[in-house]
Amino acid sequence: MKTLTRVILFFIIVAGMTVSARTLLQRMNYEKQNKTVEIVVDYNDLKFSTPLGVTHLEVLERAAAAGATSLGVYEDTVKSLLDSGEAVALPQKIIPQTLRGLRGVEASPETKHVRIIFARTTPVEEKLRSYLPAYFGKDVCPGGLRYCYLPLPPGEDENISLGLSAVPKTSLFTAPRFINTPMETKESISLKLQEMTEQGDISSLIFDGDSVLGFPSLIEDVADGMNERQLVLGWVEMVEQDGEEMLKEKASETIVVHSISLEEMKKTTREENIQRFVRAVRERGVRIIYVHFPLENTGVNRDKLLTENLNYLSELADEIRKSGYNIGKAQPALSFEVSPFRRAVIFSGMIAFCLFLLSFITAVPSWLLLACGILVFPAYKVAALAGAEDLLTKAGALAAASLVPACAVAIAFLRGTAATENEKVFISPMKTFAAWLNCTLLSLLCGLFIASFLARDEYFAHIDVFAGVKVAYLLPLVLIFWFFIRWSRINSRDLVERPVRYLEVVIGVILLGAAAVYLLRSGNVGVSPASGAESDIRSFLETLFIVRPRTKEFLIGHPALLMMSLIPFARGSFLPVIFLIIGTIGQVSIVNTFCHIHTPIILSLTRTMLGIVLGALIGIIAREILRILLKYKK
Repeated sequence: MKTLTRVILFFIIVAGMTVSARTLLQRMNYEKQNKTVEIVVDYNDLKFSTPLGVTHLEVLERAAAAGATSLGVYEDTVKSLLDSGEAVALPQKIIPQTLRGLRGVEASPETKHVRIIFARTTPVEEKLRSYLPAYFGKDVCPGGLRYCYLPLPPGEDENISLGLSAVPKTSLFTAPRFINTPMETKESISLKLQEMTEQGDISSLIFDGDSVLGFPSLIEDVADGMNERQLVLGWVEMVEQDGEEMLKEKASETIVVHSISLEEMKKTTREENIQRFVRAVRERGVRIIYVHFPLENTGVNRDKLLTENLNYLSELADEIRKSGYNIGKAQPALSFEVSPFRRAVIFSGMIAFCLFLLSFITAVPSWLLLACGILVFPAYKVAALAGAEDLLTKAGALAAASLVPACAVAIAFLRGTAATENEKVFISPMKTFAAWLNCTLLSLLCGLFIASFLARDEYFAHIDVFAGVKVAYLLPLVLIFWFFIRWSRINSRDLVERPVRYLEVVIGVILLGAAAVYLLRSGNVGVSPASGAESDIRSFLETLFIVRPRTKEFLIGHPALLMMSLIPFARGSFLPVIFLIIGTIGQVSIVNTFCHIHTPIILSLTRTMLGIVLGALIGIIAREILRILLKYKK
């Protein structure tokens, strides 16, 4: 029965691998299509660096020549218009004396906070007459009069946004930076979106502030308005905005944006910023770069500041071009089409692969494994019909990413290795190398299954991500420890009652600390930043290899497994499991590499292969050094 089960599971795996390979080839071609990157420069930063005697139009034309595609333009607010002198607000009590004799001036409504606001120019007056009624009703701007009522105290002027600031007409597109305020209404939102439609040269909407336009209750109106007008949502990765996830799900077209804040720029060099932008484009599918310019340049005159900023922009554009991309207006990615039948076959092969490996190292009945393997395909189809496909997709990918690395290491190093009471058993160097290569290939196959199965529009666009990253990093380490306990035939009572050695306590504390760092540094966005020295090493590796191999693989995981030939296997000894746990980290990292669906598949393959080659070299060298040290000690 066991043999029959493995044969059937093997054929299901082969079918899944065949369809997976076809999907991966399709994905490679798909990822070659969208190669246009848009560079958006912040208009406020450009205005700050404009020298005296130089017009804004001239600065914008120079920015376009340096590589800028679009301009990030913010909204006017009542406060900004009053601060700039483009509008004037007068309190109710002085209106009769100050404006006596002017046509149309009358007492304002009976509200102590009400002021009268005048525009100094016709465009500003049109803004006020369009937006103030959208916030407060049509009566705030009486017909035929030169002013509007402003029923707000001065401290709340910034809560009244009035559409985009005026910008000189150039070849640059406009990336609107609408801000969400507590005063937003359906009418004000409609006005802003309609303004974009009439302007015509719009890039993507990149919302400013802590929340997207319309949060909390009008997000659906914003999404409907954007979809109706075919406006694109540009959302900034690694920056959380309230309502962003909901808007991303409802917007029909989205593009990922990467930006470096002014606070971050104070801690980094220009070269580091450029490298970070290029990495975002190449590795994470970012197609809009939002560029800020440093504002604090003590002792630097405006002419020099503008020149430095434009040189920075030009160098950034050149580096993006050198990486094989074009500079222009970014477009949303095309849809990635894979039939439901193909997805079901890939899913069946991926789950059958997990069951196949479990059949070698667990006591699960063969009939149960076989039943699960056969029922996977219809179960996926039923889940799709029931609307639970997304849940099953995430659960299946997480199960494969958690099970395969541990199973692969256990099969390669524990299965067939006898656990004896008094005798120490060593694995020969050649068998160790073969075992390492075997489990590495199994982990790679798992990663390719996941990379093809999760190849969907929402994953490419970062709208959805691989779920359970922390679990997928930690669970394999727990599993390999459990497999080792079962292999060594240590029962739970012996494990609890055995005396604890001081060395084991020290090693345990070190491992717990390492595990904490390991988990903090894992995930789609790590919360533990890299140190300065580590960043320098990463930059060096990236420059040397173009694609940086993962340190978890070539510097930690692979060498640990290759040194297993020097580690004695014996019942009651926990030294082998320490190296096996460390080695499993590398296998987990391989699978995790392919869980980042927004990273081009060819780049993930290159990174993994580099890690395997470097890990083999470092592991062999480390093993020989350790062997010489142990021999010298004897």
